[in-house]
Amino acid sequence: MARGRLIVVSGVDGSGKSTLVSGLARRLTQRGLTVRSLHALKPRGESPVGWALRTPSAGGGETLERWIAGYFTLVLASNAAEVVIPALDRGEWVIADRWALDHVANQRSFGIELDEWTAWLKVVPQPDCHLLVDVPPDLAAQRIAGRGKDPGVGHGDDFLTRCRGHMLELARVGTWGKVTVLDGCADEASLLDAAETSALSGEER
Repeated sequence: MARGRLIVVSGVDGSGKSTLVSGLARRLTQRGLTVRSLHALKPRGESPVGWALRTPSAGGGETLERWIAGYFTLVLASNAAEVVIPALDRGEWVIADRWALDHVANQRSFGIELDEWTAWLKVVPQPDCHLLVDVPPDLAAQRIAGRGKDPGVGHGDDFLTRCRGHMLELARVGTWGKVTVLDGCADEASLLDAAETSALSGEER
């Protein structure tokens, strides 16, 4: 059985990642592929560490931020080892919403470097296709506000501008492999066409 392919969709919050992941999964499934999608930086269940980090007694400051950075590094590593790699070995195609590049860019935007966690990040699989959906920060902020939900910690023009800059720089230097930057301002069909073409690059169509 041929090994599956790992497709990663990166981008700041509000860039349209989730919409692209679901649309791409639908198209690849229609081609007869077995497709699995996941949020790579979300834990699959509650953990004592995750609970502790959300309690008021956890305190704040740089120490807490470094704990959070380490926690999400381990979430990514766990999802890669327990979900992604077994699926690829079964011949499935995996579409991941966020990956190592997103984690590094997000933490840098909070002023945290992940030097002590680099070894963990380097052992997760390299994407076979890595897509970065790029949108202006003001558009991303509008989309986040339009959800009518708690935006979380990674929002606002300043944060989104920093995070976008870090993502584009990481993509440019190739720290986490080759990245294809897509125009997130394009209409949904055109964006999906470009993503599908990239995902299938090197495969029989």
